[in-house]
Amino acid sequence: MKTLVQVQLYLLLTCALACHSLNDQRFGIEEDAHTESESKLSTSQNYPDYIPDTLYFNTVSIDSSGLVQWTLRNPANDNVKFEIQEFRWNKYMTVGKLDSIQTNSNTYSFQVDTSCGLYEIRVLAIDISEHFSKTISYPNPADIKVWTWHSKRTIPFNHKTKYEIYNDIGFIVAGGCGTEVTLDELPRGKFYINYGNEMAMFMMKYGGANVKICNTKFLVKLDSILEARKSLQEKHVAIYFRNMGSECSTNVEFSQMNNELMFKILRLETEKFIAILGVQSKKRITHDYVITELENPIHDGIDLDEVLTQIDRVTVDDTVTKKLVLEAVRSAAGKSQ
Repeated sequence: MKTLVQVQLYLLLTCALACHSLNDQRFGIEEDAHTESESKLSTSQNYPDYIPDTLYFNTVSIDSSGLVQWTLRNPANDNVKFEIQEFRWNKYMTVGKLDSIQTNSNTYSFQVDTSCGLYEIRVLAIDISEHFSKTISYPNPADIKVWTWHSKRTIPFNHKTKYEIYNDIGFIVAGGCGTEVTLDELPRGKFYINYGNEMAMFMMKYGGANVKICNTKFLVKLDSILEARKSLQEKHVAIYFRNMGSECSTNVEFSQMNNELMFKILRLETEKFIAILGVQSKKRITHDYVITELENPIHDGIDLDEVLTQIDRVTVDDTVTKKLVLEAVRSAAGKSQ
């Protein structure tokens, strides 16, 4: 199983190799976002390594309506399950499933939804092992382009398309299908967007209209999740770190609430806290702000011994950040004695 840091690194390396600038599509956005140049790489040339099983699959095809049909060289038993997988953005994604028991013939078919665009398809058969068909191209792929931006708050497309947006530490922060992407919820920073059959990078210079730093409502939201004994998502912790900075020190309500919540997140979500803070270390101001907060708890009721125990127990790849966090909490514990 991949660790959190390994997954983040994989996503960032994928974007570093395959993403290209939105300038290549002549994007323009006035003040809130701008683009940087990166090398473009064709997504259709980067299949993950696999060998089509031509001894298992006889034929596979797809027509303009999205109907996928395939035949096997030998009859399948009732336990075979099929997955129809779409290839885009340098990865395969399952878009449909079919059991062999649903048909008595050696020919199978599945209707794929093409309303959000379609490019390439393969079939996976699963019995006691896995068998892949060859990858075939959809005969009527949409040429998705980005219209010139007339708004600071959206990315418009010329056709309806699937899209995903990742932040700079590899977490999906938005996704769906539509003719445009709204940017109001995105904070400032670098983002990667997958759309159509393309991948690209863009910058939010100031953040979306609905994003505010030192946001106490966001702290209340996170605290309510923890109080309900639910786990925080990685993106919540990432946004949590983006929500603070030295400019928040004059906001007394935020500072008090944030300091107490920081220790709660560290105690209950220790691995996520350390892993994501480690990535944030590139943003030195945020990193130093967090360490300073950990050295100076403002609430006497914080059980620092329990926090230290949780930090000691957790196993993380980023031992440097773990050591810094551990030393900061030990410093706080020493002051309270």
